[in-house]
Amino acid sequence: MKSIILERIDFSYSKKDQLFKDLSLELGAPDKNGHVTALMGASGSGKTTLLKLMLGVLMPEKGHVQFAPSGAVFSYVPQEPVLFEHLSPMDNAKYFSYASKLKNRFNDEQFERLVDLLEIRKILEQRSHVSELSGGQKQRLSLLRALSIKPDILLLDEPCTGLDADVKFAFLTKLHELVTELNLFAVYVTHHIEEAKFIGNDIAFLVKDSLTGKIESISRQPVEEFLKTPPTLDALRIISFPEINIAGVQKDGDITKLSASPESFISLASNNITFTEKKYGIAFSKVFSTGTYACYRHRESQTTLTFHGGHTALKDEIYVKISGTFPEYGKNGIYKQTLNLYLNSNMELSNE
Repeated sequence: MKSIILERIDFSYSKKDQLFKDLSLELGAPDKNGHVTALMGASGSGKTTLLKLMLGVLMPEKGHVQFAPSGAVFSYVPQEPVLFEHLSPMDNAKYFSYASKLKNRFNDEQFERLVDLLEIRKILEQRSHVSELSGGQKQRLSLLRALSIKPDILLLDEPCTGLDADVKFAFLTKLHELVTELNLFAVYVTHHIEEAKFIGNDIAFLVKDSLTGKIESISRQPVEEFLKTPPTLDALRIISFPEINIAGVQKDGDITKLSASPESFISLASNNITFTEKKYGIAFSKVFSTGTYACYRHRESQTTLTFHGGHTALKDEIYVKISGTFPEYGKNGIYKQTLNLYLNSNMELSNE
């Protein structure tokens, strides 16, 4: 089994800015068919830092990073392809064959097969300078170079940034083919849930405590489980944008009220919200509408609801009932439990 194990890692860029404290994580994959773990988290949560700790570019202040198999070879594909302008595209692609301690792992036969799999032969043979390449071509060249030394583990840091939809689709499709064919374990950093769903076998999400700013843990779940129960409000926002619909609430016995000073938060899915008449529902006033989306806000709690579709676009005020099953998140933004609530005649949410 190929794996990366972080044991009780501490890391900070400054004494006042500790990013990881006592963080443990095991990422791994079976020894067949390849495996991709999508690594996600809020902006600034430390995804790239985590990759650099795995690579050994950064060293933890405390704890250990271990790998299996022993002596596992890593390759890295950065967000922006790092290509040498004084070298031709072909020489860039073959760089590790002559300029690396791992040049003995470079295999000409496999290199030629990778060139064909990535459909990059014409580019390598006909272009004389890397400045002639598009963003997608540069990224495929970067991936070819990374795979040329037959790595055990492949780390990718948002490699599709700046690529348009067609190029991104082609790159990710080829990447998954290669992961399977070469039986790689890949860790793929992304901000985009659609990329994670398309490329990932599972999702590892950095769980940040919104009160302390510290990374408390890393949640690792199969993709469908992650989508069903996001581990944090940050994850929920990524999954549901732009229809985020998070309500701050306070509890008083078995009554749960919308509140501007919440003690916890609930996530409202479309099936939790029913449009109704004024006397039966909670009033939300229109913030804006575009014809595609309409955004409304509850005055007292400042809860905002966004709806897709034009049925609310012309209304300045709507009235809704809220009921059903809700994921509940603490003030720290971390998942607590699932609640069953309904709206009573006093427009308060009560436990069923």
